[in-house]
Amino acid sequence: MLECHTIQSLISIRGWKPMSTGKKWEPIDSAPRDWTDVLLFDPAYPHDHRTVFEGYFDAETEAWLSAEGETVSPTHWQPLPEPPAQGGDE
Repeated sequence: MLECHTIQSLISIRGWKPMSTGKKWEPIDSAPRDWTDVLLFDPAYPHDHRTVFEGYFDAETEAWLSAEGETVSPTHWQPLPEPPAQGGDE
């Protein structure tokens, strides 16, 4: 396993930058609660070591659900990005 300073050196040498959507993670209390699909962050999400996934708030059951319909406990959210323009080149 590489030590932290080695990873930082590689990042500096290669010019790597973290990916960003330009949007910030918001506390889950500020998320829409009307079945709107959003990106969710749940550090305890048990599948494939993922912590970020698509989901929504089900107003009927008053629970957060993953896109697969599993009950989750997200701590933060972001709006989904806009879909690509028709043609896919933009």
